Amino acid sequence: MVTAEILDFNAVDALIASVSHEFKPVTVRGKPIPMQALAFDDWMYVLQRFPQVAALFDGLAPGDDGQPSGDLRSLLADIGHQPIAAVVAIVTGHTGDLEWEKSFVRAAPAVKNELGIKALEHAFGEDGLSGFFSMMAEGMERLLAETEKSELPPSAKPPKSGRKTASKKTAISSAS
Repeated sequence: MVTAEILDFNAVDALIASVSHEFKPVTVRGKPIPMQALAFDDWMYVLQRFPQVAALFDGLAPGDDGQPSGDLRSLLADIGHQPIAAVVAIVTGHTGDLEWEKSFVRAAPAVKNELGIKALEHAFGEDGLSGFFSMMAEGMERLLAETEKSELPPSAKPPKSGRKTASKKTAISSAS
């Protein structure tokens, strides 16, 4: 017999729908523009779609001499406007909308500057850059832990439950 708990597959959908769009109005050129901070998966989308953004992380890592392996000015110049348009699109609720991104790129410089800067500030969330790096570190730790678990040979994997699997007969004979 199937219980109602098993059939209630919409619970996750309801949870996501209730909290997924936490837009807060940000004033841009005198108008309230709803914006949301980027989540971990949004950042992963940006990093996957734009390898030049991922290079910021690689290029700022210390090289063999202990100095950053990339020149920040060159790394920023290599990013281009598409990743910024993609981040602004996500922040304003247009994730993956390439036409919207193109319209942002074609906008007047004053509009792009103000909207872009406000959106990038908002992209990092209330905790700013420190919160962003904490979120990224936490997300990466989770991904790495899951990857390590899945790569263990079957004999090295931890048991699926904490229950003892001995039979009643063994338990009775050891109690006597």
